[in-house]
Amino acid sequence: MSEYDVKKQVNKIVGLMYVSYVIWILIIIYQFFAGIILIALGGYGIATLICMGYNIFGCARYIKTIKYFKEFSTQDELIYLVNYFEKGITSCWIFMFINLVFGGFIGFVGNLYDLILAYWVKNRVGTLLRTNPESAPVIIDVEDEDMGGFSRS
Repeated sequence: MSEYDVKKQVNKIVGLMYVSYVIWILIIIYQFFAGIILIALGGYGIATLICMGYNIFGCARYIKTIKYFKEFSTQDELIYLVNYFEKGITSCWIFMFINLVFGGFIGFVGNLYDLILAYWVKNRVGTLLRTNPESAPVIIDVEDEDMGGFSRS
């Protein structure tokens, strides 16, 4: 796979990661206001604010990861990126549950997007890592009639 093809695939995945980052920033803003309002109404917003703090930490790490992945240009680096998503599926499920229980439905939705992204990358590993179709070798069956009657002897 050429460097151009790898870069194209990496840019596609990084673009989807930026969408996730923006979703989480919006979730953090929502959790801040929801937590403050819930504290004012009855003191139940502390868990939401704790999840918000954790999500801020997660966003800071995620943006560093995105910047790191943006520089990838070799097939080995693309394989590393795919493995990153495959290994993250379990933690995605765990934090989706945590956000549902403590952070509200909105955190669940953010994790749902991350889970969909991880499965999208995992399910397209063959497509992401295949060679360019124009440069792939063409295999022709020698017994094919279109070969002018040539056959194996």
